[in-house]
Amino acid sequence: MLDGSGHRDRVRIAGEVVCRGLREEDPGRWQRLLRRALGSAERPHCLCRGGSVSLPMVIATHGRTLVMKRMPNTGMDHHPDCESHGGHESRVAGVGKTSGALRPLPGGLLDAKLDVPLHTLTGAGRCAPPLAKKQEGQSRDLVSRSAMGLRDFLVLVWERAGLTSLPPGAGVGRRLGEVYAKIGEELEELALCGRPARERVFVPDTRLDAQAMESKREEPGVLYMQLQASASEGRRPVLLIVGEVRDLFPSRYGMGMRLKGMPDDRPVWLSRGDLEDLLENFPGVKSWMEEAAAGQGNIIVFPTR
Repeated sequence: MLDGSGHRDRVRIAGEVVCRGLREEDPGRWQRLLRRALGSAERPHCLCRGGSVSLPMVIATHGRTLVMKRMPNTGMDHHPDCESHGGHESRVAGVGKTSGALRPLPGGLLDAKLDVPLHTLTGAGRCAPPLAKKQEGQSRDLVSRSAMGLRDFLVLVWERAGLTSLPPGAGVGRRLGEVYAKIGEELEELALCGRPARERVFVPDTRLDAQAMESKREEPGVLYMQLQASASEGRRPVLLIVGEVRDLFPSRYGMGMRLKGMPDDRPVWLSRGDLEDLLENFPGVKSWMEEAAAGQGNIIVFPTR
């Protein structure tokens, strides 16, 4: 079934057929429908295939928010225009497919081995050296064939979600909430260095009501405390946050970055060292950051080596 914009995003929740856009348009009603379905043990269904075909979905809890997601390993069953369509790691070229960087885990998750640490050392001040720098006597090429960088991991998530290969016209007017949801669904089927990616990666939604904002203030902290509880002594875990940048502003020691969907009082802080690493690994970011800051009347002074 197509909605008014031509998207195949009709779903049946608690006996009602609604558009997924309701998630942003009326988040209160969306949550009530999910709570009703959860209480009745009635599974939601995606109607993207139209006619009499419906695909079962599941309801999960993220903080105090209920979310609907596809059943594990069913992304290929959904229509290509559907938000839940995805799971295409076989289409991702050059991201360690045949090298051991990606491997299936017994529980069904696809594990990505990273070439950067997911912890810092207490008192070290900066992140521990990347794996490639630790393994003396091995070339970076040898290491990269058995592990992937964070950028490669993002490419993997993006490609699996179909966000870089949309059908003609499918990306026109695509909602940010839909993009966040697609990224979140892919993370449900991935692991990072042996742990479910959802334990290490936080993706916000785009709801702006007071309850949603309070939940998004709390959830990253809860995730971090859970990681810290399982970290070995002397190590601090790294929590990854994925989101679209809303604005940038200079801070005393570097830069602040606000993400769309997140409260204003929860920016991401970039130290001067973080900026150096960012500019070294992503040269095109400097001009983008300058343009974004200029649009807000800010002046950014980039660190020099």
